[in-house]
Amino acid sequence: MARKKTQKPAEDALITVDAKPIEKASATLDSEGKRLAEIDAQFSTGEPYDMHRIIDEARFFLAQSANAMLEAGNRLVLLKEHETHGEFQAALEKVGIKPRPARKMMQAAVKFSGSKRPLAAVLSKSKILELMAEDDDDLQALADGETLAGHTLDDIDRMTRDELRESLRKARKERTDQDETTGRLLADKNKKIDELDSALSSKQKLPVDEQAQEIAKKLASETQSTIAYLLGLESLIKSVFDIEDAPGHLRDAAYHSVQQVRTALDDLQARYALTEQAPSADDDAWMHAE
Repeated sequence: MARKKTQKPAEDALITVDAKPIEKASATLDSEGKRLAEIDAQFSTGEPYDMHRIIDEARFFLAQSANAMLEAGNRLVLLKEHETHGEFQAALEKVGIKPRPARKMMQAAVKFSGSKRPLAAVLSKSKILELMAEDDDDLQALADGETLAGHTLDDIDRMTRDELRESLRKARKERTDQDETTGRLLADKNKKIDELDSALSSKQKLPVDEQAQEIAKKLASETQSTIAYLLGLESLIKSVFDIEDAPGHLRDAAYHSVQQVRTALDDLQARYALTEQAPSADDDAWMHAE
């Protein structure tokens, strides 16, 4: 059987490519390339664009703006202290700054003076302003390499301003909640002490043996209550260490809680010369010796 000849496709049946979209896309790329070249020529230092380098440089210059703000704040403090109120207001107009931002700059200059000043070499102006509400001791600790709200200086540097603000807000709330809890415990303790004082006063007329028996009962009761409080404290501390990657300030709070209890017990032991071993009946015999 003879093979059929393959028919050639007609010329009008060949697939044709519309070059216009390609030309348009190419022209768009060329236009974008020219635009970026103009941007680079105007704003860069001549080095090829690199996102990571640009981010590092932006952070560096933001830190310089913090230093510039503090330096300006120093000058404003000098003006305020040396001039009358009217002259100071006139000086602000010459500087070109309104009273409210001038006040913030002066407050920042005072807050971050001395050994806390290096913070401004790392952090941006907005973060310096966010930290102004923190205690001087906490800021000093941060400058000395410790943490603030569980974050190191490098951590805070990597945060956005909003992240820092939220973290500081949470830390302040936790401190407030802890202070309220401590306040309630102290109030309960003082109430029990008052009740004990009242009970002991009413028992003063009892014979010594009966007074001793009553006091022994109260001691046993208060000891059990204290142990119960310590068990509750242990439960809270356990919950801290059950949290994976718990913030540093939360672990610090647990540490300080235990230290406060230890200090209170040490003070009590020292005040009444209580030894680790229970005193025997003969330990105070020397008091009655002639």
